[in-house]
This record gives sequence, C-alpha cells and structure tokens, in this order.
Amino acid sequence: MVKHLILVVGMVAVCPLVAVADSCNSVPEIEVKTNNIFDLTDPDTIWLHRLANSINVVTRQSTIENELAFLNEKCDVSERDLREVERHLRQLKYIKTAEASFNDEGNILVETSDKWTMMPTLDFGRKGGKNKYSIGLKDRNLFGYGIDADIEYFKNDQRTGYTFKSEFPLYLGQNIHGGLILSDTDDGSAQGISIIKPFVSYDTNTAYSFDAYHAKLSQQFYLNGADYYELAYTDTNFSASWGQLLSRQPDSVWRYQVGVDATDRQFTGITSIFDINQPDDRRYLVPFVQIDYIQDAFAELNNIHVINQIEDFNFGWQLSTKLGVNVAARNNDESRFIWNLNASKGTQLSNNTLLFSDFSLESDFGSSSKNRFVVKSDNELFYRLSDRFSLYGGQFLTLSKNQYLDAPVAIGEETGVRGYPLEFQRGDHKISFTGELRYYPNINIYNLFELGAAAFVDTGKAFSTNDFHNDTNQWLTSVGIGARLFSKHSSDAKVIHIDMSFPMLNHQNVNNVEFLITTRTSF
Repeated sequence: MVKHLILVVGMVAVCPLVAVADSCNSVPEIEVKTNNIFDLTDPDTIWLHRLANSINVVTRQSTIENELAFLNEKCDVSERDLREVERHLRQLKYIKTAEASFNDEGNILVETSDKWTMMPTLDFGRKGGKNKYSIGLKDRNLFGYGIDADIEYFKNDQRTGYTFKSEFPLYLGQNIHGGLILSDTDDGSAQGISIIKPFVSYDTNTAYSFDAYHAKLSQQFYLNGADYYELAYTDTNFSASWGQLLSRQPDSVWRYQVGVDATDRQFTGITSIFDINQPDDRRYLVPFVQIDYIQDAFAELNNIHVINQIEDFNFGWQLSTKLGVNVAARNNDESRFIWNLNASKGTQLSNNTLLFSDFSLESDFGSSSKNRFVVKSDNELFYRLSDRFSLYGGQFLTLSKNQYLDAPVAIGEETGVRGYPLEFQRGDHKISFTGELRYYPNINIYNLFELGAAAFVDTGKAFSTNDFHNDTNQWLTSVGIGARLFSKHSSDAKVIHIDMSFPMLNHQNVNNVEFLITTRTSF
C-alpha cells in the first residue's frame, strides 16, 4: 500500500501548473479598517459592551489583508468581486460584518467589525436521551491573527476526554491554512494535521490540500433507546489533491481536481447482547478525478437559518462528481470503483417562498458481494408570512444498500425526530418530515441575544428493517414548542434551542415529555 501511495502522490505532485496570466491589470490598493465588537456611540451602550471591547484584541489589518490575497488573481476588480470579498470575510468565525467599496481614488476600502471570540466554554444538553457537556477555553481569533484555538474537556454519549483543535492562516499571501487536532479520551486517542489552499474565489486558479489523521477509538451505537453494539477500531486516513481552474464565465466556473484518498479502518472488537458480526476491515487507496461546476448566483438573506444576521445563499447550481479506482490489495473484497455525486440548487418560487435542494450519491462498486450505495435527497422550504412569522418545511430522504455498520441509517433525536432517543429506529432507508411555525419578534437582550420562537411537528420512519431489531416499525412523530436565542456577536454562530417536545409513541424508553437545551447551527 505504501508503494502505491508514494506513486500516486508523486503523480499528483508533478501535475503541470498553469501560470497566472501576467497581462492582467494591477489590483487597486486595498485600505483596511477593522472595528471592535460594539459601537460605543450607540445610545443603548451598557458597561458590558465597554468591557467586551476593552478585553477583545481587534483583528489586525494584516490578518484581513492576508485573507484578501485572492484578489491578486483578478484581472479587474468589479462590484461583483467586492460582494465576493464581503461573503468571504463574513464566513470567517471572527468577523461579524464586512463592507467593501471603491473610494473616490478608485482604491478598495474594506471595513469589518469583530465578533466576540475569546471565552470559557460551557456546552450542555441531551443527545437522544444521553447527557452531554463540555467545558474549556477557546479563541477564534487569537491575538487578532485569525488563529482558531480550542481546548476542552468533554463528556458525551460516546466518550470522555480532552481535545485540542486549531486552525490557522500561514500568512504566505496565498490563502493557505493549516490545521491540527489532538485528542486523549478514555477509549483511545486521535491526531490529525492538514494544509489546505482552497478555491477561495471564482477566479482562483489553483487549489491543493493535504491531510492525515489517525485515531484509536470505540463508538457506541443505539437502538430502541438502549445500547445496541459498541465497535472498537483504529482509523488511519490520508488524502492529497491538486485542483485547477478549467473555465471562468461571468456567472459560472468549471474546475477539476486530481488526488488520492487512502483509508485503513481496522475493527478490533464488537460488544453486543445481539448476534451481530464484527465488520470486515476496510482498506482503500483511491486515485481520483473530480469535476466541479458552480454557478455564481448569490443573494443576501435574513432570518433563514439564524436571526437578524446577513446570510449568504447561492441560488445557482453547484455540481460535483468524483470517480476513483481502488488500487489497494482488496483482501476483504473491497469495492474496485468509487463514484460520488453532489448537486444543490436554490430556487426563489415567489417573493415570499424559497426552496433549497440537496442531492448526494456515494457509490462503491466492483466488489463480488459488497457493492454499496447511499443516496440522500433533502429539500427545505421557507415561506414568509409577515415580517415576524414564517413557515418552514423540511423533507429528508436516505436510501442505502450494504451501508457500513459504523455509519447506520437511523431515525431519532438529531436524525429527524426530536424528543426520541438517539438512533431509536434503524433500516436500510429512512424518510423524515419537519414543519415549523417560526416567530421573529425583533427583540434583543441588551444587544447580546436575538430572540425567536417556534412550534414544530416532526415525523419519520425507517424502512427495510428486517435485518435489525426494532421494537416498532411504525412512524415516529412528535410535536413541540421552543425558544431560540442567537448572538450575532458570538464567533460560533450557534442558535440556542430551548425545546419542549411531546413524542407520540408509547414506549418504555420514550418519555412523554422531553425538555431539551441544545446548540445547533440553524433555527
């Protein structure tokens, strides 16, 4: 396997580089202004705002200039490019707002304001009937240099231990970032490292990545609100890729990537009261080619996933297909070919109606007995009733064949139906639906938290369940109400959910009422 790996990495490394044309016009001079978290001239300013500003280390001008290095690849900078600058800066964890414009001299003026990034962390909640919490210290913008560092002690449904994670810019003027993860838990450890130069802009000519990860862990899986089986395994992953811009049109881009993915997952034990066989080890060494097509049709929206914050959505097509050949020994009849497909699209059905659709396919074939596929199709509908009320509908479908035992298709809390235990019901396929009435009162607490509320109904079901040990195969349904809190000044951009849900199933491991306090990425 090592010989194959060296050969493939060498092939990737010698791929011809296409030089950036030197006939481009020079990029206008960039003037950067960085601001603190709160505007202290606001008449509603209180002592807490002044304290936060005094403690915060404002993002350094050089940090923003480093993030804007991709402008050097643009022949001419247009208003459309300035909107791309704003989108790129807004997706940084430590930037709250970003505005880019041309000044009277034709130079580019970029102005940003910070989020609160340094804080002790206390995260708690329940995950499918299991308590979880973490406590630690994190800073998403260490010393104003854009360095993300996080150290915490945690306990969840899987393990207890310590972890350190960091992502950091390399300040090479090419938008290159590094990453590091170290973890020590009661069931093992994990180490990872990465170097990534992404396609930051639609005009970025080249991208590349390298990452390596090793872990020795055990993982608990659930069914019917109780332990189902526990898998112990070692995991070693490596990937390297090189990408190139193929074609740039005014509103779309074509790209390709070539690289190699290597996976070696070895299972060392399984524990269960049921008769379940230990999975076969999986070893893959896959040189691949990937083609991407992305349309540029961004819009700035509000009150979609979070509250009173600009959100960037692409309504254009985003298509990606990846084909690889497994050149490993295939001692356990692993698949010969790997094919992945992803597609997403946003559609504005009317002035008040938005639809976002995602489709994905993972397909492993060329095995005599283990051909595998996983198809996912998700649709989310947003309908604005008024300035303060909206309706949300979600449909989430998964179809599979020979899915891995360590990546089950399941329905439960966090996988479709709130209020039920984690992985409560299993099958080869599943579908779930969610409906919500959302309330945006336009109320904030001392300019720290935006408030919201929701009434919801969830329903879902697993199908093709004969190979599992489900207590029930009926539809799982719950209704509930909840409060939402969101701080646009916080670097994590998480929405706090305070929910009371009422599952409709009579089962010994399902509570009649489930009270949950969790943090999620959306409303």
